[in-house]
Amino acid sequence: MARLKPVHIINQQGLSDLEKSAVIDGASELIELVGAPEVSLVDVGAFRADNYLNRDGSLNPFLSVDWYIEQGRIKSNRKNQLNSVEILDKLASDPMKKERNGGKNHYDIFVLKDDLYAGDETNFVIGSARSSRGTVMSTNRFKELDDRRKYECIKTETLHELGHAFGLIDRTHNAEYSLGRHCTNICVMRQGLRLPNDWVRMTEDRLKYGAFCSDCKDDLEKYFD
Repeated sequence: MARLKPVHIINQQGLSDLEKSAVIDGASELIELVGAPEVSLVDVGAFRADNYLNRDGSLNPFLSVDWYIEQGRIKSNRKNQLNSVEILDKLASDPMKKERNGGKNHYDIFVLKDDLYAGDETNFVIGSARSSRGTVMSTNRFKELDDRRKYECIKTETLHELGHAFGLIDRTHNAEYSLGRHCTNICVMRQGLRLPNDWVRMTEDRLKYGAFCSDCKDDLEKYFD
């Protein structure tokens, strides 16, 4: 089944160990909930293939984290933000997702410390995701939090964005449209527009009540059924 495939975590160089641990722990928790051995976790890190640089110093397409970031910067009309939609487009076009090229299809979690936006209608986003494809997410908006809150909020963010990659939210009940479809229950799939306050509150709810509501758990089960 096309939806049963590994999850690859890729990260920008300079991401802290705490931030990376939060992403791995969030992804691991959701994968465990899914309960499908085919949906495994692969930590690719800040990868650079041996031939990622051309002789002139330019970046070879798809062969490094640097190239994806460069694409997000080239297609950005904002000085200090990367275009998350462009990075998602390039991840979807990765030739190593095809077996004929010696690769294997997979979900992507691309974790950046740089700030993101997704189209001119947004001032910023902490992540962008596509169902059955993956997500690009940023830890930038949590950088001023203390270590404990930062770790827990990034874990919540990872559960949320990977949840979108796993098909959430596709229902109409207990849901709303707010920069994409989101849950209205006490759940990590709620929308959080005020950073970091909404995500701190969502994280406190996660720690008290659990990550996903019954509706989202049912939807995840159907997605992988």
